[in-house]
Order: sequence, then structure tokens, then C-alpha cells
Amino acid sequence: MRTWFVVLGLTLALAVGGASPPADEAALLAAGKRSAAAYPARANPVLPGLAYSCLAGAALFDSGDRSAAALTRASADLIMGKVRMKGGAPAGWSYEGAENCAGPGTSDAFNDGSCNSGDTVYGFQTGLAAACLARATLVTGDGRYARTAQAVLRRWGRASDAPCPGCLAFQPGDSPNDQHRYIRNVNLLLGMAAAWTWTATDDPEMRRLAAGVVRLEAREAQAKNFGYFSIFDPKHRASPERESARLENHFPFIAKGLLDIGVLTGNAEARALARRAMDDYLACRGANCARAPCSRWAGAEACWQTPQALTPCFFRAVPRFAAACERVLAHKPRLGGYQVWVIADGRAPRFRDAGR
Repeated sequence: MRTWFVVLGLTLALAVGGASPPADEAALLAAGKRSAAAYPARANPVLPGLAYSCLAGAALFDSGDRSAAALTRASADLIMGKVRMKGGAPAGWSYEGAENCAGPGTSDAFNDGSCNSGDTVYGFQTGLAAACLARATLVTGDGRYARTAQAVLRRWGRASDAPCPGCLAFQPGDSPNDQHRYIRNVNLLLGMAAAWTWTATDDPEMRRLAAGVVRLEAREAQAKNFGYFSIFDPKHRASPERESARLENHFPFIAKGLLDIGVLTGNAEARALARRAMDDYLACRGANCARAPCSRWAGAEACWQTPQALTPCFFRAVPRFAAACERVLAHKPRLGGYQVWVIADGRAPRFRDAGR
């Protein structure tokens, strides 16, 4: 009986913010919300899991589920406690995984034999964490969160490169090994965080950072680069044909980053690039995905339990992507924080412009 009331409550809440989900989807979301809410209470929650729980809460809140504010706040508070300080200022967030090259926290980020120190902050973790904090301010009204994201992103902006006119490329980390390296999904996650921080703070610098990321991604699309590395990265330049065909599960973050920048800042080019990126991912353009494992590409039906398979649900306002989303949901995938973020954001009123 209690489960029924949880599902009914979530269905009614989402109906307030956007279109009411079908009963089966509401049940999936209710279970996913419980999973996302349990993660911050674990003995040692880490990034990116904490950010996914935070973003799930923010997306549910934006879709009308006001009780999800507690999930956003709980996750954001833990993320605030993990920010690494350098020179007396917040610098970003570090790697917390088990794999290491020279002890806890160290990482060979490029699998090239280099080893980053344990105090390195990374763009992947920082982009997700900063996006969470900016959204946490919008959900809770507590300005501490967005001010931290703003300070961190200003620091990353000062360290960025401009590999083409009007473009902006964030470094993937602050280790010397990461300098002048350009990873597309990392760049878009930081750009997405800048767009949310602009929304929360009205800081024009955040909008400028997001716009520069879009300009760089336009160059990638023009070059028909479907790969992980930017066309300006040394590894791509050394083997452009091979690297351009390296379409993998990093692509959903490219599509989502562009979508959020486009919707939040009114950037029509970003919205168009987002839809193109989603089409490219689903079609596996420029690459051979016939034998790719689900960990590389989640577009095949056999991979629809893989989290990235739900990415079309971010684009619920676009009929062809809504149809792709429904096909995956029909397989009743197990939901956690990431998946709840995807589904709930796709139903949020602010993303109704995704198709324009």
C-alpha cells in the first residue's frame, strides 16, 4: 500500500510540472528516486554518484515534485564538503575511484603512463558537481551553492584555451599532464555547469564560457568528428581518421551539455547541435558499432539496460527522440540517480523548447 501512495504522489507531482507520466514510468521513477535518495546516506558516497543524485533531485523538483528538494540539498551539502581548496579558494573536485597509478586518488587519466597526483581536480567531476550546486541554489534558494560553483568555474575559465576564434576549451584537469588536452564531453559538462551557474547568478562570465564551448563544438560538428578527443587535441591530430570514428558512450554528455546551454541561454545553435549529437549517437554515425560492447555504445536493443540508453529521454520534446525513449522504457530498466535525472529533466517544463 505504501508503494502505491509513493507512486501516486510522484505521478501527481510530475503532473503539476509537466505531462503526467504513464503509470509504469511513474513506478520506475518512484523506485529510482528511492535509489537516488539512498546514495548520499551510504558510508562513502563519491562523485559522480553524488552529482547524479543531486541532479535527479533537481530534475524531479523542476518537474513538480517539491519533496525532491531534500535529495538535492543532501547531495549538494556532501559535494560542498568535498570541494578541494587551492590557494585558499575552491578549485574543483578530485577523482575518488579505486583505480590508481601511485596510491589513492592518483590517476593515469589518459592511459599513457603519466600519473596525476591525488590533489588533481578534474573537469568531469567538476562539471557535474558545479552543475549540481548551481541547480541546488535554484531549488533551495541557498546562494552558497552557486557561489561555490561560480568561483570554481571562474578559475577553470582563467586556465582555458582558445584553440579557434571565439572557441573555449577547458583543460580536463589541473595537472601538468592535462595541459592543452581537449576532451569533448568534459568540455560540455563544464559548459553546462557554466550555463546553470549563469541562470543562478546572472554572472555574464558564465554565459561567455558556455558560448565559447558551443563555438568549439560547432567546429567539431563541421569537421564530422564523432570522437572522444577534440580535433585540436594532440591525439586526434596524430590520427584524425581513427579518432573521428571513436563514437562512444561519452556522446550523451555532449548532447545534454549542448541542450542545457541552448535552453538556458537561448542559444539556438546549441539546441540544433544538441539534436544533431543525439541523432549521431543513436545512429552510431562515423563508427562501426555492430560489435561494440554496451560499455561503448548503448544504442542496440541488447544494451537498453545500460544507463546511456535512456539519453533520448532528455529530448522528450522532440518526437523522434521521445519514441526512442519510450522503446527503452518499455524494457523497464533499473533506475538510479543518473537515469532519474535523464527522465525527469526530459519532462521538466523548461526543456519544452528542446525541439526548436
